[in-house]
Amino acid sequence: MVRVAGSGVGTETMFRSFIIGYAQNPSLKQQFISNDILEAMGVFCLMVFLMLFAM
Repeated sequence: MVRVAGSGVGTETMFRSFIIGYAQNPSLKQQFISNDILEAMGVFCLMVFLMLFAM
């Protein structure tokens, strides 16, 4: 359970960074979105891996 919570905190930190970056430079919106989606998929895959194989 603690491992899954760590993935949730990582996802929250990632989206918070996205919002801060977008607020500082709105012209790079598309680049921020594509990078954020890619990172979110990686964190989600890590979370699924930990839930399936770490128990």
